[in-house]
Amino acid sequence: MRQALEIKIDLEIPIDKKTLLAPFNEGKFPTWLELNITVLNRRTELNISLHDLDKIDMLIDVLDILLNIISKLYQRMEKHLNSK
Repeated sequence: MRQALEIKIDLEIPIDKKTLLAPFNEGKFPTWLELNITVLNRRTELNISLHDLDKIDMLIDVLDILLNIISKLYQRMEKHLNSK
């Protein structure tokens, strides 16, 4: 029986795939990790699937990068809203 790890992140801001993947060598996301991005009504849903649990340590590094990008986007949006 194959095990997999599924992570779902629901955001209240729209994020395009190009922005999210920019830190990964010109948009090349790790092939051992599946990422689906859905943007709908100014919301973004990220679904991340890890099928090779031996790579869990590397997943933590990838999540750190993704969450850093998301944090910066939220800060930028907050700064923009506060400047109005």
